[in-house]
Amino acid sequence: MYLYYMLFKPSSPFFVSVEELKKSGITYDTRSNGFNSNVVSSFNKMADFRPICIPPWVDFNNTIPCDISRKSENYVSFPIFTKKVAVFDGSIASDIIALDWYQLLEGDEERDAFFVNKSQTDLFVDYWNSYFSVDDFLAKQPYSQPHVFVFEPIPSMLLCFNL
Repeated sequence: MYLYYMLFKPSSPFFVSVEELKKSGITYDTRSNGFNSNVVSSFNKMADFRPICIPPWVDFNNTIPCDISRKSENYVSFPIFTKKVAVFDGSIASDIIALDWYQLLEGDEERDAFFVNKSQTDLFVDYWNSYFSVDDFLAKQPYSQPHVFVFEPIPSMLLCFNL
């Protein structure tokens, strides 16, 4: 089983060259992870709602976002080489991010109309409760939009370049 890491076009501020990835692998500091900064910002607010059953290595400040399936023409794939892979329900993640954006961009009435019966606290609790280890996720596949994170640097020797 492979995971997929999206690569950006050279015109993107999140572009990372193939040469750089071949040299350094993918780390928490890889520039293309900057695309994930909105997610990290939103999810750092969830710390107070974290259940004790979540492994201590799940730290959104030190994460590499990936996909279970290829979603881009430009990507790097790599085998699942670590148990430090967490999968959450991506539809809940989308709601958390959208709620953050609505709070920044819209008035309270529009936000409330969009998120009827969904408080930020409820979303945080639901997101944490959606946690699966990658092995359990692959066995059950409960989400159509999995939100996948690797919590360990990905060595360059494992990367398969599919450009």
